[in-house]
Amino acid sequence: MTREEILAEVARAHKMPVERIRQVTNTFFSLLGNALAAGDTVEVRRFGTFISKPVQAHEITIAWTGKRHMVPARRKISFRVGKKLAERLWRQDDAPRQD
Repeated sequence: MTREEILAEVARAHKMPVERIRQVTNTFFSLLGNALAAGDTVEVRRFGTFISKPVQAHEITIAWTGKRHMVPARRKISFRVGKKLAERLWRQDDAPRQD
């Protein structure tokens, strides 16, 4: 599902203009990105947790050339699925999918 498809579905479900939903969604993702860039953890109850961890600079060896290369420090983002979402994803799939 693409971002545009999500916007259209939310707009239809709430009988709101897509442009208004786009503004709200952009604000949400902007806040999420800013928090993760600052090193914060973002928890969305019943969905999951986005975790931002620092990774130190380190040196690697490129296998096919044998040359050493320095990888700069960066932030690693991971996602830990929430309990309710996990239950939906990993339950026995008896019902047919609605694609």
